Amino acid sequence: MSYRVLRQLSGGGFSDVFEVEDPASALPEQLILKRLNAEMSARPEVGAAFSDEAKILRELKHPNIVTFRRCYFDEARRVCLLMEKVAGEPLDAWARQHGSRPDKVLDLFEQVLQAVDYLHRRASPYLHLDLKPDNILVSSSPQGIHPVLIDFGIARRSGGKGLKAYTPPYGAPEQEAGGTLDCATDVHALGQILTEILKSLNLPEGPAREALAAVAAKARNPSRRQRFADAGEMGLAFRRARRSTPLPASKPWSIQTLPQLPRWVYLAGTVGVLGIALLAGILWMRGDSASVPEPLTEATAASEGEGGRERFDGLLAQARQAAREGRFDNADRQFMEARRLWEATPSTGELSRAMERDLMSLRSQIDLVRQGGLAGERVRMEMK
Repeated sequence: MSYRVLRQLSGGGFSDVFEVEDPASALPEQLILKRLNAEMSARPEVGAAFSDEAKILRELKHPNIVTFRRCYFDEARRVCLLMEKVAGEPLDAWARQHGSRPDKVLDLFEQVLQAVDYLHRRASPYLHLDLKPDNILVSSSPQGIHPVLIDFGIARRSGGKGLKAYTPPYGAPEQEAGGTLDCATDVHALGQILTEILKSLNLPEGPAREALAAVAAKARNPSRRQRFADAGEMGLAFRRARRSTPLPASKPWSIQTLPQLPRWVYLAGTVGVLGIALLAGILWMRGDSASVPEPLTEATAASEGEGGRERFDGLLAQARQAAREGRFDNADRQFMEARRLWEATPSTGELSRAMERDLMSLRSQIDLVRQGGLAGERVRMEMK
């Protein structure tokens, strides 16, 4: 398939990027074509990296992530990636122009956190590895202003060794060293972006600004074990900071903080912790398990207080059932609703700690079932 080149956007030793359109389309639209040059296309390892980028983009469906169209070879056997064109300006430039509206800028950054959390919550987490303002474009649509993540050129799955490819000062120390990468690597970049955004905002000195600065500082910690484990954990701290709520004294447990343990250890911990919660879920599912709860807002969650635990348990039970039946999109949705309910619960006290334990255990259960295999099948059977 041949595309008409409208203009070249960039070029270098690795690839060229063009704005193109399909002349054969009844409704022509402008697209972005990323084409590996002939020399690089002939190198198997580079072609494999381009192929990995295409595979990652093909699996991602999120309103804040660029939409992938296709991967193909052109007439010169050069590898080509075709994706939607995102019209917008870099996040830092937009933040400087709208510094007098700090809430709006922080709302956009929260959407960025949610998009990266979507990458990190995959069964085998995806890492963007090149998060920076130039790769986060603020775009306008009928639904309003929203950020879009672009350029997944060095993205890869968690746990692999990193290419020494990054953009200072957003690259984490482990990227500079060519070490093993995980979700905390992306967190470092998010912390740097948040630091820069805060400098652009007309946000008065006080508890909220100090709390947000503390979130950014923790995310940028040189030691990955001292950062947030992933974007979801950072997002929780970010939302609490915006409410000027003190951060948790200790880092919440995360399966990603124990990469050295064999998977059966996670399974054993999951089964043990969830014993009581599974019993509650089974009893709940004897009722109308097909019903879907009404959408949960933060105001609703906050007003439910202690009584929200019953709703929380019901959401977990629905998430388990959906995962057991292979309906992972629904399982993730119910899990996120339950997490929002937990976030609105006062962070001190046994109720919040118990809800956190149940959430972390359920997250590992869903991920194991999604991955399949013997461990996943054993967990799925435990969900009955």
